[in-house]
Amino acid sequence: MNSCLNAPHRRVFVPVLLISSVLFAPPLTAQDATVRTLITADRLIDGFGNLQRPGAVLVAGDRIVAVGQNVTGQAHDERVDLGDATLLPGLIDLHTHLTDAEDAYWERVLVTTTPSEAALYGAANALTALRSGFTTVRDMGPAWSFTDVDLRNIIDEGTLPGPRMMVAGNYVSATGGAGDARQFSIYVDVPAVRNLADGADEVRKAVRTNLKQGADFIKILATGAVLS
Repeated sequence: MNSCLNAPHRRVFVPVLLISSVLFAPPLTAQDATVRTLITADRLIDGFGNLQRPGAVLVAGDRIVAVGQNVTGQAHDERVDLGDATLLPGLIDLHTHLTDAEDAYWERVLVTTTPSEAALYGAANALTALRSGFTTVRDMGPAWSFTDVDLRNIIDEGTLPGPRMMVAGNYVSATGGAGDARQFSIYVDVPAVRNLADGADEVRKAVRTNLKQGADFIKILATGAVLS
């Protein structure tokens, strides 16, 4: 991940997991609708700039059905009182690299690690992000191509816990651009460095390759970027 969250922050953000991971879930079934949980806390940020005291969120199945100060449940509802905590909508991080170690440097990673290691870091970082209140992330490209696509798919199918992910899959760059691994000697062949594109036709092919492999968007590393 790009940033670290200290312990006090985590205390505030943990309730986010409880109330916001259901915002965009699939439709309820009749059976799911019978399971209701009332979550209460000392404070609630309602997503419209208001701080409400106290706050409550009513969840039916996997959907939020009511939010506010005066939300009350029924006698048979499950109740979770979080006390001195703040409820707020799920956070969104628009620049992450979940499959990287904290000190990862792209070219070192390609010659000293494996995609399997990236996958393990991804699983750990995805859980950390979710527990810290981030329910959606935009992952801006892994060192090992398309490991972010695999991580997204595993989370989506419910095998691993994590935020919703939008992923780049692989960079698109040009010869001599930021994605060309400039620190390697010309005599070193690194097969993992792919999608170098010179000219319009090659860029089209690189973009099509990324989309075919499951990318949600295209990240271009132009000459002059941070890795140049």
